Amino acid sequence: TDVISTFIYSKLDRPVLEQLPNLKLIATRSTGFDHIDLDYCARHGVAVCNVPTYGDNTVAEHVFGLLLTISHKLDQAIDRTRKGDFSPQGLQGFDLECKTLGVIGTGSIGRHTIRIARGFGMKVLAYDVQPDKEAARELGFDYVELDDLISRADVISLHVPSTPQTYHLLSHKEFEQMKEGVVIINTSRGDVIDSQALIRALAEGKV
Repeated sequence: TDVISTFIYSKLDRPVLEQLPNLKLIATRSTGFDHIDLDYCARHGVAVCNVPTYGDNTVAEHVFGLLLTISHKLDQAIDRTRKGDFSPQGLQGFDLECKTLGVIGTGSIGRHTIRIARGFGMKVLAYDVQPDKEAARELGFDYVELDDLISRADVISLHVPSTPQTYHLLSHKEFEQMKEGVVIINTSRGDVIDSQALIRALAEGKV
């Protein structure tokens, strides 16, 4: 095989790649590429390409599907209604308008998320290692430092790849800085959040 077209569920690590001596190109049909051993590919002259805009609006819409489910307690309301219980007791949620959304990562998906948030009347803060000032002016959001975003946001939405730099981007220190009752939506990779720190924050009611 000279070329492989793969997806994120197929792990192309060294033991797999060593069985493909003729390989010249890996084209993954995804934005993420953490399922591919990039170091091995670089050493053996294998080109790797991805789809940077894959599902950008789709994932952003999913963010708000999840957020509205939480903010309006839709899952609890639906479950209660299916059981024949129509009481609204304990189902009061909160409006998104005037809430502050913190977007970590302003690539294509992050920018789509911001567009939708602005439509809901949310204030938007963003953090990115490569700020897009033109997008900030066009969409009406502010870039801030990560610590500032974490401490001010009512909702935090993650849109970063899985890399050594983003591993456990949110851990104990970051959770301690967050508002009480903060909502976190992670449609990126699981390892950008320290799971043990998250479990503790959930148990304490912080998140």
